Amino acid sequence: MALLLAGCATSGQTAPDAEEAAIPASTPTTAGSREDAQRRFVQGVALARQGDTEQAIALFEDLTRQYPGLPGPYNNLAVLYASRGEYDRARQVLLKAIEIQPALDTPQENLGDVYSKLAAQAYQKAFEVNSANLRAESKSQLIARMIKAGSPRDEAIAADLPPALAAPAMPEPELISPRPRAAAAPACYRVGPITYRVDAEAIAAWARLQGLAAETRGESGEGDVAYYQVYLPPFPSREEAEQAAENLKTAGLTDLEVMYKGSLQDGISLGVYRQEASAQRRLVQLREIGITPVLDARRKEREQYAVAISGRGAGSWQERFTEAFPDQTLQTRPCGETATAGR
Repeated sequence: MALLLAGCATSGQTAPDAEEAAIPASTPTTAGSREDAQRRFVQGVALARQGDTEQAIALFEDLTRQYPGLPGPYNNLAVLYASRGEYDRARQVLLKAIEIQPALDTPQENLGDVYSKLAAQAYQKAFEVNSANLRAESKSQLIARMIKAGSPRDEAIAADLPPALAAPAMPEPELISPRPRAAAAPACYRVGPITYRVDAEAIAAWARLQGLAAETRGESGEGDVAYYQVYLPPFPSREEAEQAAENLKTAGLTDLEVMYKGSLQDGISLGVYRQEASAQRRLVQLREIGITPVLDARRKEREQYAVAISGRGAGSWQERFTEAFPDQTLQTRPCGETATAGR
């Protein structure tokens, strides 16, 4: 799992004239204190990227105490805690970063990754406690695939550092602009049919982590063969069906009946069999006396599932979906249709 390291102390999501509102009154706001916070923040990022985790953690923890209104130090602490396997600790500081600045996507995405890791550990523990709990193992494996398929990034929460403070070894961060963007057209997909609800719910959970809307829905599908039926297709009228049945009985066939309801109404059933071999023998017998019936396998209805996914813009999540769920296919559907569309 690759969490996203913030590259600057200030939020960058607010407009310049709103920056003061993001920092509580208890936080020093002089030019000197801002320069100090940014200088030390860059130092912490550099320490983290050099592998000096302990020093970086100590620096960011000190920043959270001295500048509690900045979300960046909390986000980066979470990344470093997670690198040591301290996922619950990472969760707590990410919630603090989100509380300070809910509009930042990096802490939100990191929190989703942390929750995924915690869930995978819990499911794996359940399977270790009870090896017969295959649902827990399936959930653990699905979440592991989701985490593996996530595309790691190394981007900044913001990029308003003065050029003189930028570390030479740091890549150019991705700006988070407060300017409104034109809304992209919605895109809607269906995934299914899916045999097990737990698999459908795992796909829906993955989609929500990508910022998409997703809903699991039940569908009716065909299951295993229930029986094999030999029959004559429906006649133009019930009278003709009954007359044909009488003629067959006169010819010596007694194992038959007219069907008075269902999709084969006014047809003639010539036998129902559990084994296909028995139905085939009946078919051969009837053909030998000049009757040409139909042999059909009748299947049980069973519940299956589909996931309806919708969001704006194409993005790159479709590629990550294919990596995470190679046995499933995204089927485009008109927005507004139910998940069963396209079956």
